[in-house]
Amino acid sequence: MSFKIHEIGRKFGQRDYSRLFIPGATVSWKSSGQDSLSEDKCPLSDISIGGLAFLTNNPPVVKSEIVLMLWVPQKTEAFELLGEVKYSVTRGPRLTYKYRVGVRFRPFDQADGCNSLEALDQIKELDRIFGERHFKK
Repeated sequence: MSFKIHEIGRKFGQRDYSRLFIPGATVSWKSSGQDSLSEDKCPLSDISIGGLAFLTNNPPVVKSEIVLMLWVPQKTEAFELLGEVKYSVTRGPRLTYKYRVGVRFRPFDQADGCNSLEALDQIKELDRIFGERHFKK
């Protein structure tokens, strides 16, 4: 059984999942099918079970598939996530990072092209660690 993103509440502007803010977390990314990283150690803006947002000066193409490596200071190893770029918006010329990029995760399942169930467990663990301290559900 795969974990899929629900569309409940979208018509009212509500989010499906609460966002986590993790101090010091970074994202490295590459376009799907590439061998080398396109960008390394971009600041993570927020994350939920449905997706994440990060800051960058080199945004990926909207609607493209990307591979992300999430680095959290409290963990010893990064973990991989697959997703589709949903938006890339400019933040302003005077800011260190010019773009905010939003990514929707691929489903979590054991099938090809999906995120691993282990990655889902990692995100749930982050929710246990950071969820109550940083936002109200």
